[in-house]
Amino acid sequence: MSSYIELPTAIDGQDCDPTPQQRAVYSYHEALHSDAADDIYSFEWFQRTKSFFKQFARSDAQATMLTTWEMVEDLDFGAFFLAHPVAAYSLWHLLQSCYELDRVVCGSSREELRIVESWESLKPFVYLKSKKIRTKWSNSLQLLKKKIECGALEGDPLVRRLYDILCGVERLENSLADLKENFSVNLKDMKFVDKMLEKVDRVVDDRCRMIADHLKLEDSQQASRHESESESDEASGKLSIS
Repeated sequence: MSSYIELPTAIDGQDCDPTPQQRAVYSYHEALHSDAADDIYSFEWFQRTKSFFKQFARSDAQATMLTTWEMVEDLDFGAFFLAHPVAAYSLWHLLQSCYELDRVVCGSSREELRIVESWESLKPFVYLKSKKIRTKWSNSLQLLKKKIECGALEGDPLVRRLYDILCGVERLENSLADLKENFSVNLKDMKFVDKMLEKVDRVVDDRCRMIADHLKLEDSQQASRHESESESDEASGKLSIS
């Protein structure tokens, strides 16, 4: 029978180093002979987890049950990690892939980078459903296409930009595949999990399609002016069919 995702806040072991959450993540991936969690024992993750304890753990609190989709959309990553560290860890990597592409696509100036970095403070599904972020993506890709078509961006800078986008798309797609597999094991038969994955899948698909649609350049003469023509054409070609 399906059950709701539970977020217990009365959690023991806060003072351990490493935390039980870190050990759970490492043990899961070690059993799969995977090195995907090699960084979980880092001091950064220890400090991050301790901050989650400070923010969400209570000695006498009752568990929170995510009984509506609205509660899932309002889910805070820290509370999710304390309760379901293995699944949350995969969500973390998916989000990092998203943020990395945000910076490549939308962060062409210091001011824009500050805006993009502010998105990282949003709750996971608030971030994923943001129309404002999608609009920024669309506008940034339109501007990028214009720069390429008029020759304002060419040569090495063009090659690097397209390559960074292509690599970002590949990382995003890989992290999505890992997330689906992880959720199917660690949140099995829990309500709203399928909807969570459906939402993430739609966002990833939408962003990849936006990149492909906007960067289907009809004229590649700009890139041909440079000795790296073949590399640039290959990158833009791959993006066009993503």
